[in-house]
Amino acid sequence: MEEKGDEAYFVEAKDRQWINNRVQNDHWMDEKQAQIEYTNNLPEFTHFRWWKDLDFATKLSFARDRLVECYFWVLGVWFEPQYLLARRVLTKVMATTSIVDDVKDVYGTFDELELFTEAIERLTDAYYMEHQQHGPTPRLYEQLS
Repeated sequence: MEEKGDEAYFVEAKDRQWINNRVQNDHWMDEKQAQIEYTNNLPEFTHFRWWKDLDFATKLSFARDRLVECYFWVLGVWFEPQYLLARRVLTKVMATTSIVDDVKDVYGTFDELELFTEAIERLTDAYYMEHQQHGPTPRLYEQLS
């Protein structure tokens, strides 16, 4: 004769199995949907019109074409589909910075590189000071917190 405890355990185990299957299925669907979105967005980065118009492959043959590499690096940071614009902007910044770095490495003398580094540091300080001056007002900051 079966006891009620065995029955309850069987029902609980079946419920747990159903929940596990449901969670795994939902995870698989979310993963598939994200994969489709990323696949749809990738050709946009490999065939960027602005990147082709710059034509770095012929103008700067020594420079590395790292657009896709930069995109995947950014994708590791902002992987959610709603951050498409952030991925676009940061990919452009990184790819352009990579070209500047390659030019600096190939053509820069030590004295020029020191001047370039100082200019970048001054620019960074200027952006920081501008951010300090145009930051949120105390009232707005209080409302946000």
